Amino acid sequence: NKGLKLEWLPGFANCGRERLHISSPEQDNMEYCIVSMAGGEVKRGKILIPQGDSDFILPVQDLGSGIYQLQGLDSKGRVYGLRLLKN
Repeated sequence: NKGLKLEWLPGFANCGRERLHISSPEQDNMEYCIVSMAGGEVKRGKILIPQGDSDFILPVQDLGSGIYQLQGLDSKGRVYGLRLLKN
């Protein structure tokens, strides 16, 4: 049983948004948080993920420039992580 596939789509962070592409073999939910490199949580949310390929816009306009980590947890307890560079 395969889990989710997550990747950033380029070109949106400079607009204050970040587009996250998710491929899922089945409908699922994912709770996420964005964490600064200092370890502090800066944003939290939930995404309802349909089966197949989907794009989600995450609002990051209030984050300062730097490197962040997106941490996700799906309904089966699988953990996902992606690094985000915000200019």
